[in-house]
Amino acid sequence: MKTDLSSSIFRYDLYQYMYDTINMLIYQKDVPDMCFLEDIPQLLTTAQLWHSDNGDVYIKGKLNSMEVYINSSYLKITGSLSKYYHGNNLEALPFNEAQKALLGIGLILDIPLECFNITRLDIAANLVVEEPVTNYFPFLYDYRKHKMATFENGFYRKASNFELAFYDKNKEMKSKAQEYRLRYELRLKSPEKVLNESVTAAKLCDPVFWNRLLNLLFEYYVKIEKKTPKSSYDCSGVTGKKDVTNIAMHCLFDNNTELFRQLDVAKDRGVMNKYTHEKTKRELAKVIFSPLPGRKHDLIEELDMKMKAVVEQFKQQI
Repeated sequence: MKTDLSSSIFRYDLYQYMYDTINMLIYQKDVPDMCFLEDIPQLLTTAQLWHSDNGDVYIKGKLNSMEVYINSSYLKITGSLSKYYHGNNLEALPFNEAQKALLGIGLILDIPLECFNITRLDIAANLVVEEPVTNYFPFLYDYRKHKMATFENGFYRKASNFELAFYDKNKEMKSKAQEYRLRYELRLKSPEKVLNESVTAAKLCDPVFWNRLLNLLFEYYVKIEKKTPKSSYDCSGVTGKKDVTNIAMHCLFDNNTELFRQLDVAKDRGVMNKYTHEKTKRELAKVIFSPLPGRKHDLIEELDMKMKAVVEQFKQQI
């Protein structure tokens, strides 16, 4: 049963915010007192020596859940910081825990956090919502501004240096939880270009920078054009067969992304070529993920309030 939004909005267990996927690059030249190939492998939970085709040596291993790659020039660490700390990326990772996780990695490797260059950073929020997650997709998808791609549990909008992703977190985790959980991610594929400054692990431990990223997550959400749908199955704008077809597609699929998965299967089997596959997905997305007739405006209000609550809950007092 749907809960009263005015009373449930202050339940802090409805929201999680975190640093999630992170890529950290440390150059050997910046840590001259250490030899990565000799000193780092013994600090990892697993490590294996490899040889490239040209005879160069490199090491691949793990630091708990984080993937580690080492060669003579640099050390690269990739993975979910939330998963590293909690064992999953579902629980909230407030500032003090994110700080502990990063400081812990630096302490284990005996490398100053100022030397960790952040080459990718995903920040994310999990929202417990009132309706099935796919009901919210029409308000979050504006295909005119960014390229769009779908996957089994949701979709993402892609720009040159970042991506915005929305998906069903329960389905992704194969969870049977009773609550609906919508995942929103801002993937900074080039943090330096998006933020107009270099980013280090030390900076991620700065509460001012933490607040900046939290606000950025909200700002990108606000920029999404959330159209207010017409009244239920309003056909006043129908001018031809194409409009009727679009309404029929809405009724038939109701934002179900299974059709997109079937198109992927058809391409993999060779039934559909790559060009037809991509064109069909784009055209279907314009219909299926555009606002549905009759969808209530209160879904937008719910998301707006809950995104504001994420900022208020996780903001650091300076």
